[in-house]
Amino acid sequence: MIEGNIIAFNPSPGVLVFDGDDNLIVGNAIHSNAIGISLSGTGNNNMNAPVLSGATSNGAITRISGSSNTTADSTVVLDFYANPAGGSEGAVYLGSQTVTTDGAGTATFVAIMAASTITGTEITATATDATGSTSQF
Repeated sequence: MIEGNIIAFNPSPGVLVFDGDDNLIVGNAIHSNAIGISLSGTGNNNMNAPVLSGATSNGAITRISGSSNTTADSTVVLDFYANPAGGSEGAVYLGSQTVTTDGAGTATFVAIMAASTITGTEITATATDATGSTSQF
């Protein structure tokens, strides 16, 4: 488990999972790396990252919408992060939401985070399956 760390300023991936599964990566501040999380080989079964379709903030909450695609009829924990404009890693942890996929392996979601974000902030997310395998951002 990699949790609660600051992982930054690496000229290569901040976190590299080359092989194996059940590698939980959650709640870290990951930024300013060549890439935040890299799954290579068969790392974490190449878990799919969530696809975000929109994010808005009213100054008190942030509303994030999108979809996650993985194993059919399974539970997935989505973790959300805020980044400076242009960021594609996970600088500031916003919170999580659990979703359940349908028979085709898809879950659509609208997540409400009790955190505000400013205009221009990039939102990213990871997905973690029931075995503890976490996706890239």
